[in-house]
Amino acid sequence: MRFAALLLTVCCVAGSALAQSKDFQEPCASHIQSAWPEEVRKAALADCNFSEEAHKTGAAGWVNAAAEDVAIRGVNGREQLRALFEKVYGKKGFQLLWYPTGGSVFGNYVVTTGNYERHVVDESSKETVTHGYYVTMWKKQKDGRYLFVWDDGE
Repeated sequence: MRFAALLLTVCCVAGSALAQSKDFQEPCASHIQSAWPEEVRKAALADCNFSEEAHKTGAAGWVNAAAEDVAIRGVNGREQLRALFEKVYGKKGFQLLWYPTGGSVFGNYVVTTGNYERHVVDESSKETVTHGYYVTMWKKQKDGRYLFVWDDGE
């Protein structure tokens, strides 16, 4: 239930910026704590790999980190996910960065939580940067990898 509380207490701060905030300049994996349970660390590393790949490749990063049965924002499956995020990453100046700040194990699932930073540029070329929290649900695959099945933030 603490994840539901986290979703209800999301904080977004809008402003103008030319570069990534300090926390987002650090390597994502530097935010993973050695004291976290092993499965949380594994899922958090998958989260970091996902973040870095999505930053470099956009929609392809989302598809590569997603399980076949992914369900997010009214879409189901990898192909619908690809179509959604091709539109999102196709927007001028769009950039999304994130890193995990914790997580919990629930059987074959790990839920990671973290901070994100989103950059968008409007028609007048004004950049807006927002910060907030996210929650991602990861499912452990038969080969031991974690792929996400659900994600949300704001």
